[in-house]
Amino acid sequence: MSKKRNFSQVTDSEAIDSFELSERFSEPNFLRKVLLEELGDNGGGIHKLLAVTVHAVLIESGFVRFDPVSGLQTDRFRFPDEFHSPFSLCYSLPALLRANLTDYVLLRFLSVGRFIQIYGSLVKGSWIHRLSLDEHRFSPTLDLVRANSCKKDGQGSLNFSLENHVMELWRIVKDGLALPLLTDLCSETHLPVPACFVRLPTELKFKILESLPGNDIARLECVCSEMRYLASGNDLWKRKVEQEFGVELFEAYGTIWKRVFGSRWKERKKRREMRKKRSQVEPRYFPTVPSYDHLYGYYESYFSDS
Repeated sequence: MSKKRNFSQVTDSEAIDSFELSERFSEPNFLRKVLLEELGDNGGGIHKLLAVTVHAVLIESGFVRFDPVSGLQTDRFRFPDEFHSPFSLCYSLPALLRANLTDYVLLRFLSVGRFIQIYGSLVKGSWIHRLSLDEHRFSPTLDLVRANSCKKDGQGSLNFSLENHVMELWRIVKDGLALPLLTDLCSETHLPVPACFVRLPTELKFKILESLPGNDIARLECVCSEMRYLASGNDLWKRKVEQEFGVELFEAYGTIWKRVFGSRWKERKKRREMRKKRSQVEPRYFPTVPSYDHLYGYYESYFSDS
């Protein structure tokens, strides 16, 4: 069983080498996996796609689907074939289910024209957190993600424009719904609340990452999925390439700046190691020329007496 590793245990080389691994386990790929599992090849309307996306964000945030009648975890979404407004979904935490506690989160979905309104709260009463998602804004992206999830078991790829759009939707749902509900549920049931950094607004987290060197950002990516999401922005890595390597770069369409940073970082490391090896080469032996300075005073006195 593998142990969790903290930030200080991840070396720079391991972090840089983990770039491709983090791309395979990014949020867009996780969403593809959930869409394939819950919808299969049949898909569904945009309201259904948005609901499954919200479900994916909550699952990634640590929630599990919960059946309040049986009091048990439900593994599948079991979404109706047709979207009926309103409808509800219930979520709990694995720690609460193990302790046989009945506290859980209730999500209510309501269709209002082109918008889907989502209301989330604790079943025993709490602040109501509300999201309003515009189907026209996210429909094209989610349709492509769904279509892509049916190819080769979801191992296809999205271009960066679509991935950024997915991550924008992911951030909206996580900051506006998943994390507030997780904090409320943990506080109500006396469970440890999420780490302080995770609870900060996303914009502030991005500002903190922008102030770090690229190798530290890569190490943070290895800590958890939240850090992997925050550190996966293409614009962030473009700035890091410009800051740390000081060159003007031609931006081709679809450039993956994280990979550019990784390749340049490895090249720089290799050059430094070569310079270090050259500096450690033992100098050639040159015989020491004998010094006759001690005779200078003798000859000076001899000639002066003469």
